[in-house]
Amino acid sequence: MIVPTSCPVGAAPLFRQLAEEIGVVALVNTLVMWDPSPCRVSPGEQVLLLMRDLLVGKTPLSRLAERLTLIDVAMLIGQGRRPDGVTDDSLGRVLDQLARAGPANIFSAWALAVSAQEGIALTTGPCDPTSRSVAGAFADASAADGHPA
Repeated sequence: MIVPTSCPVGAAPLFRQLAEEIGVVALVNTLVMWDPSPCRVSPGEQVLLLMRDLLVGKTPLSRLAERLTLIDVAMLIGQGRRPDGVTDDSLGRVLDQLARAGPANIFSAWALAVSAQEGIALTTGPCDPTSRSVAGAFADASAADGHPA
């Protein structure tokens, strides 16, 4: 006999729809190196769960799997997905994979994908995620190399 359960849904449907529109899961799964065979929850899906947690409460990584038992994980990342597929070890591996892939690279790929999807022209300003902003006075105002002292 199946016992009915109840989990708060909150903004999960909206969050999932926005994540699907900007391709969070697919993009992360494409940009990080991972083996799908032993995974019950993909790196992209785990990133989505981390993003959701950052937006609603910031749970310590070691307690996130426990907190996921209180929400409708299937609503966020898809049917058949359960919170026991996410552990602090798997989340740690995903964060390591993100670090190796380069967070700036991932953000750039998202920004470019969303810009293309929304028809935003990239001719209106610089689109270099490695650029830096410098403000203030130079020690030597005659310095022509553009580097502050």
